[in-house]
Amino acid sequence: MILVFAVAGLSSWWPVWLSALAVIGLLLLCVLVCAVFGIVKFRKVLRRENPGQAIATDVRIVKDAGDDKL
Repeated sequence: MILVFAVAGLSSWWPVWLSALAVIGLLLLCVLVCAVFGIVKFRKVLRRENPGQAIATDVRIVKDAGDDKL
């Protein structure tokens, strides 16, 4: 409904087909920006270390530090 009002408002300056094209272009731009933002966030989540692997790494480091003789 808001998009219809945007087209109607823009049609007072531009022809209706051009205002509809501008609104669709703006909508596609917003979709593209949101998709890129989602992909960046998803990749950041995938880069996180598995908690089980993190604990195993920490335990190995502590055991190796305990084995060192000073």
